[in-house]
Amino acid sequence: MSSVVIDEIRVADRGKKLEPLQIQFSHCQSPLKPEGLKNIKSGIYSDSEFKNEYVAICQVDNQRYMGGTKGQNQKESQMLYIALRNRVTSKVKLVEISKVSLSPVVQYPPTTNPVLIDDGSSNMEKQFVHRFGMLKGQRMYDQAERLTVKAENVKANLENAAIGTAIQDSELVVPKSSDSYETMLPPRNTDTKLPSQVYQIENIVSENDMTALEGITLKLMADESDPDTQEKFKEFSVYFTKEFSRLMKSSHLNKEEKLRCLKALLYTECLIKCSAIKKKSITRDLLDQSLPTSIPDSVRKSIKDKFVEGWTLSKMSRDKIICHAIALALAVGSCSVDAESFSSSLKLDVQSLENLIRVVGARTDKDKSNGASKIVLKIPLTLPPQKRGQMKRKERR
Repeated sequence: MSSVVIDEIRVADRGKKLEPLQIQFSHCQSPLKPEGLKNIKSGIYSDSEFKNEYVAICQVDNQRYMGGTKGQNQKESQMLYIALRNRVTSKVKLVEISKVSLSPVVQYPPTTNPVLIDDGSSNMEKQFVHRFGMLKGQRMYDQAERLTVKAENVKANLENAAIGTAIQDSELVVPKSSDSYETMLPPRNTDTKLPSQVYQIENIVSENDMTALEGITLKLMADESDPDTQEKFKEFSVYFTKEFSRLMKSSHLNKEEKLRCLKALLYTECLIKCSAIKKKSITRDLLDQSLPTSIPDSVRKSIKDKFVEGWTLSKMSRDKIICHAIALALAVGSCSVDAESFSSSLKLDVQSLENLIRVVGARTDKDKSNGASKIVLKIPLTLPPQKRGQMKRKERR
């Protein structure tokens, strides 16, 4: 029988390096079967309170097991070593092994006993005292108590401050800001109970522009019945052609009302053509080319001065033009506009136009008879969409 010589004995010197650990489970025999090791996630960590000790943790599904080396080493009066033999020199090295017994981590459910349930203040005080000592814990508890905001005290202070305070009606009116949707809309009557009285043609198109458009409107009314002059309508949009034909065939309007609606329709066509300009910086020639050729110069100048800042057509200016066009189309069409022809004339889809339709106070509905999409104006008016800044402020609150 060959003899061996013990060359070195290593005792666990914790804190310098990790010594071998023997893992055991308190509720089952060790070692585990190979098939049981496949679903186990494990790890070894240093103890935050005792830096020279280690904590072993493993998890099987949702159940966790944990154990430390400190308690195991203190309980046992004998030490366990692992022998490492060198086959060449026949020398043996003994290395101490630390045992770790893993136990299930059980989280007890909260109690439902009303006798054991308190407001939590005593538990908070005990935690402060336990962690920081009596004097410092009491000071921290008092500081936390002072920083606590009680709703009943705030309500009482507000009621006391409001007594004897007078507020004028003018202070309750929110002034128009530069980013308000109202700056994009024509004058409107939001107090009326009739949709037809919200937007009036006279409040959108000036009297001078209506007078200037009368001549070309009468000429178009005369040419519409002549098939040879249909070429003149090719420069107009699909919406204008359909609405012009509808108004000419309408039997509910007398000659004066029909002329008034057609002049407003021609002004709407000018706004549609102006909004379709893609360039941000425009010139007089570009504006003249975009509008129908028969539009008087006074109307061209009026549209430019009213909607174009200098010679720059910004996104805000383009949205303002479209909002005026929607409002005027609703006034001409008795609070109803064909959404497909109107959006295609603006070179936009209905979904992209949805936000501006809501800004005007209208909405899109499906016609029950033919399923066509229509822009309609109803009471109560549709609320405008929230701006990004308003949504962020609302989330912070």
